[in-house]
Amino acid sequence: MVDPRTTAEGGDEINGMVEQWVAARTADEVEADCLEHGVPVATINDATDILADPHVAARGDLVTVDDPAAGPHLQQAPFPRLDGERPAAPIPAPALGQHNREVWCDLVGLTSDELDALVSDGVI
Repeated sequence: MVDPRTTAEGGDEINGMVEQWVAARTADEVEADCLEHGVPVATINDATDILADPHVAARGDLVTVDDPAAGPHLQQAPFPRLDGERPAAPIPAPALGQHNREVWCDLVGLTSDELDALVSDGVI
């Protein structure tokens, strides 16, 4: 007779056993036990784990961006990094209307006076 724990029909029972086994251990213990027995496994990092990971820091995967509205905060570094060169840290997102003059005057063709009038009238 086929052991139902080794077939798809035994999936719920197997999952229950694994759940009980995992619940009694820390993530590091589960990972160590699995690796010791040749089971491919890795813990899943949450955001706090990623920020504290020395490997992530050593690779320069996170950079501090000083945003005028939000203040300094970490965000993902630019990719790709080729030949050991690190691209410049990203700049903060533009403020609302920060590029209005470049868009409306340089691209659309309004004069500065026309733009100023539209801003004054609340159109832009």
